Amino acid sequence: ITKKLSDSGVLFGMSQTQSDYEDLVDYRGDKDENNFDEKSKLRKGCAEALANLIDQGWNFGVLSINWCPQLIGAVLLRPVSNIYSAIPERRNRKYAQHSFLPKVWSNHVSIDGIVKLEVPGANAKKERIASLKDSGQYRGDSNQIPFIVYIGDSSTDLLALLEADVGILIGSSQTVSKFAERWNVALSPLSSKSQEVTSTRQGQSSTVWTVNSWGEIEQFLSQILPNFSS
Repeated sequence: ITKKLSDSGVLFGMSQTQSDYEDLVDYRGDKDENNFDEKSKLRKGCAEALANLIDQGWNFGVLSINWCPQLIGAVLLRPVSNIYSAIPERRNRKYAQHSFLPKVWSNHVSIDGIVKLEVPGANAKKERIASLKDSGQYRGDSNQIPFIVYIGDSSTDLLALLEADVGILIGSSQTVSKFAERWNVALSPLSSKSQEVTSTRQGQSSTVWTVNSWGEIEQFLSQILPNFSS
């Protein structure tokens, strides 16, 4: 399918600049907010929660099958940056120092309309999380193993949710619920999880933790952060 799409030429001339995607997002949102495609909107509180968590010391990356880097930048990274830098005392910290550059793993479309699959499916997401756990990339102290929290909302996230140290499913997806039941994966409210979380590797989990809002995620990650402070 990917080769047929590339060969068709329908994506030829696809913009490679984030600013064009920002203009499109702004135009569609301003034109008719009520009919703005829900798939191109962030969940309520997402950008605010990420900005606050970055301020606390968390790093984050984006792993996507469906969105290209430019769209991720326009829809997610731009508002996070804007919210973060809107508070004066934050301006001289991570964003201003360019030390916060979230890694984006996603598929690409070249200007020639060729689709390049770097994240071809659910297994690729799982493998990327496994690689991050081994690499130590997301911990400032190279002597500590990384602690990976994965947040997702679809069936293609389930394997990565299980691979992470803590996998958090946001929202209610009947498809995810069906797959979880088939694979004997427990779906439990995050509010019931112990906050006694450490970086000691426990192997692959059989539980995915569920939430309805980014506020719940922010609260949980804020509470467990002291467990990793030296």
